[in-house]
Amino acid sequence: MKKRYSAHWILLLAAFLGSPAAHAQPNPRLDPGFQRTELYRPALVSQVSQLASGARLVLDANYSLSRAEGQPANGLVRYTPTGALDAAFAAQVAGYGSWGPSLVAEQPDGKLLVAAFRLQAGGLTREGLVRLNADGSLDPTLNVPGGIVGVVSEMLVQPDGKVLLGGSVVRPGTTTPDALVRLNADGSLDTAFLTASGAGFSGGIVSLLVLQAAGNILAGADFPGVQGAPQRT
Repeated sequence: MKKRYSAHWILLLAAFLGSPAAHAQPNPRLDPGFQRTELYRPALVSQVSQLASGARLVLDANYSLSRAEGQPANGLVRYTPTGALDAAFAAQVAGYGSWGPSLVAEQPDGKLLVAAFRLQAGGLTREGLVRLNADGSLDPTLNVPGGIVGVVSEMLVQPDGKVLLGGSVVRPGTTTPDALVRLNADGSLDTAFLTASGAGFSGGIVSLLVLQAAGNILAGADFPGVQGAPQRT
């Protein structure tokens, strides 16, 4: 399960980086064997995720994380399981200009899905949602026709590679935002999911998604109703 935390102070961030299970401990403390990060203030960390490899991702959705450990950064950095900055990953991402990453999720194959404003690399342009290879380079095989417009406040990668986007998302060819959409692994719209969910997810905002063991999806949201049923949250 994805682990994500909000932090306003670097000391608190270091505590989480040093102990992945710190939130479950009654008296969390810094791990003296874990190298502390040196993020440059006034960076505001908005997401910390632990990857399957044991590495950690640190994301700043406020366009303020420009350096880490003395090296150029660009909103998203990765630390090795020992706490050292992944310099090669940082250098790759630093070249993406004003791409504006706001949310990140790991796929089962280790690639990273990033909700971002716009990324241009290798002659390609991706808007709203990009996929990065393990080394931080752009994966050109993910292409959302027309891009993603609106606000992606939650993202969930399913075991089959399909991607759920929650928030206020405007699908290509429409003007009314949906609270929940699903994309196929190649970035195309999952029309079967859209048909099954009907128009009930229009006009609201999904802010939390959880995939249950049986494959059902729990959505925490604020919307008028779903398929004629009264409002639930």
